[in-house]
Formats: sequence, C-alpha cells, structure tokens
Amino acid sequence: MIVYTDFRYNTEGTISVKSKRLHIVNSSFISNTAQESGAAISSRPVTRNAAMLVYTCVFSNNTSVTGGAIHI
Repeated sequence: MIVYTDFRYNTEGTISVKSKRLHIVNSSFISNTAQESGAAISSRPVTRNAAMLVYTCVFSNNTSVTGGAIHI
C-alpha cells in the first residue's frame, strides 16, 4: 500500500497524469491540497481513448478548487 499524506501543490495534485493509461491500486490519499485541480489525482490525457483505473483506494480530506480529490 502507498500512502500520500499532506502534499500541497500550487497547480495540480499529488499525481498528475498526461498519459494514456493510469492504474492506481491499494493506495491512500489523505489531506492533500492543490490550488487548481485534483488534490490527489489530476488526469489530463493528451490522447484519445485514455483509461484510468482506481481500485481499492482511500481518499480523505483532499481539497482543490476543481475536482476535490480527483479531477478528470
């Protein structure tokens, strides 16, 4: 298990994804903040048919202007 706690960003969140596929499994995102989008995960794929799998994860107390924990 991976735990991301108390990360603070000026723009995008703890994980910023611009690729075609993202798989996150058994992870926790706790008390992360971003001033723009997705405090835990911000996904802005640059290709069509992008896919994101987030499985058995915990999101708690993540804040951002848009997207809260996850911004897609």
